[in-house]
Amino acid sequence: MKKIVLLMILLFVAYAVKAQKEIVAQNIVLPVPIIDSSKIDSFSNICGVIRDMELNCLDKEFAQTENNIWRKLIKIQSNGAKEIKIVFQKFILSNNAIVSFYTDDSLRYQYQGAYFIHKPDSSYISNFLHGDHCSIIIEIPMDELYKNQILISKIYHFTESFNEAIKAATADYSCMIDINCSEGNNWCDQKRSVALYYFPKEGGWIGQCTGALVNNYRNNFVQYFLTARHCTDEVIDWSLTEFYFNYQNSFCNGEDGYLYDYYRVQGSQLVGYCDISWSDNALLLITEPIPIQYNVYYAGVDITNRSAGDEVTCIHHSDGNPKKITSGKIKYFAGPKWDVYWDDGIIMGGGSGAPVFLNSKKRIIATISGGMNYHCNSSLIHDWVGKIKSCMSHSDAMREALFGNTDIVSYEGIDPIRACQSNLNLSGIFSSTHFYDLNLNELTIQANNNIEISSAVFENEANYNFTAGNQIVFSPNTHIQNGANITAKIRPCSGNLVFCGTHYSSGEKALTSTSIGKYDESNMEKQLTIFPNPVNNELTIDNGQCLIKEVYVYDVVGKTIKVFTVNNTNSTLDIGDISKGIYLIKIKTENEIITKKIVKE
Repeated sequence: MKKIVLLMILLFVAYAVKAQKEIVAQNIVLPVPIIDSSKIDSFSNICGVIRDMELNCLDKEFAQTENNIWRKLIKIQSNGAKEIKIVFQKFILSNNAIVSFYTDDSLRYQYQGAYFIHKPDSSYISNFLHGDHCSIIIEIPMDELYKNQILISKIYHFTESFNEAIKAATADYSCMIDINCSEGNNWCDQKRSVALYYFPKEGGWIGQCTGALVNNYRNNFVQYFLTARHCTDEVIDWSLTEFYFNYQNSFCNGEDGYLYDYYRVQGSQLVGYCDISWSDNALLLITEPIPIQYNVYYAGVDITNRSAGDEVTCIHHSDGNPKKITSGKIKYFAGPKWDVYWDDGIIMGGGSGAPVFLNSKKRIIATISGGMNYHCNSSLIHDWVGKIKSCMSHSDAMREALFGNTDIVSYEGIDPIRACQSNLNLSGIFSSTHFYDLNLNELTIQANNNIEISSAVFENEANYNFTAGNQIVFSPNTHIQNGANITAKIRPCSGNLVFCGTHYSSGEKALTSTSIGKYDESNMEKQLTIFPNPVNNELTIDNGQCLIKEVYVYDVVGKTIKVFTVNNTNSTLDIGDISKGIYLIKIKTENEIITKKIVKE
């Protein structure tokens, strides 16, 4: 019988730091590392150093017990770092164990064992912790202590932060184009395939490059990731490679991309590579399953012959920046490479490995190999790109993975949601899609038969629509936070999920699908105006002839900052006392709720 099984425990969770008895801290301080720049490969985009250490976080030293809860506070400082990451050789948590990460007394991340997705090898790399220090608080019920393992093996010491990279690019490289500007409108599927990734290198360095998730001729969602060979040739531990999808400013020329580093998977394997005459391509296999709520896309690949003058586009993470887009033309041929001259935008270090798409087919034909670090006033901006076609006769592994023993020379990309897979098992964090695309108000996830959701947390502002042909099951360990909006319907898959990755279902919502790259706003949203944005002190909201009842202001982690009762068609709100940053405002009218993003200066 077709049904929706609702077994949820609806826990409305707010981020808060509990007042608790002072804990004696275990302090670990690492001196400023000595960095010999002469030993850095000029072709590598190095962003930090690896600092080895061994620490069993669950030894008895500095531990305290209160109310049958085992607690420990560990403070780590790597002097001089702009950001740090903690690398755990083992990170195994029992159901009720809680590990919290703080910077400057602010909670950054918190994990509970029941909702933490353990890696196959039990390793784990923390997310970015801004600054050179952090505090880790571990809390475990005494009767579960024996089930846990928390071993630190390394500290990643970053010499430049996400935020600084963005501001540097804004100041010195203003011609770099955000993917969510108008230039990216026609690439809203392909941009979802591109990721920034980090990897540990020989010599104790941390490298960063760009690459893309690619489809194969079998259309079977194997997680192949195409990049440059020179990015991968000195990787020392593939299990510690990290891939960041949806790392982008949510709106054109925004500065909020560095806040959203949630869409991450860890671990990969080298499938194959070719470097004949420095063709410089490599194919990886990402080993951790990419959650479907990450809304990724598997890009198509093309190995047909090309001509000088063919128009191409590159989507990249130059210098570790939020996603950028650059366009140009193939100008010269050089054996296994093309020389591409760029007309709009530039590519910097860190863009190595980025996919180069053929405009006419929107399929990948090459990856960025190298070029000069240009600036906006440079003339004749160009880069060498490595042809994928050149690798098909020099890397049997790459050929077998992407094309097999077939005569196929080109295939399109594939969307794991639009494909309507038979069954889906979902877990993990479901965040607001506004974090990476302000125009993406909801995400439809569909399956032909069954959807099962377990060990999942739906955060504030998360807006998801689940449809399945037979059954949708929410397990008891599903948490839905206040402000999330979740719907579930038994219905066939929609073939009309066409708004370039936003997956609106025709006729289901106020936003309706029309054609690729366009959508019809509700009449209410069309007449709503908000100004100025960015704002200093007073924000004016005008809704034409329609009544505004209330306005809520949230920060980027979902905390309610202000609530205004309006009961008028327009209002000027005083927000001068809130801190600078990115905020979401929820405008509640008589008929609907509209969410917008503002920047407080």
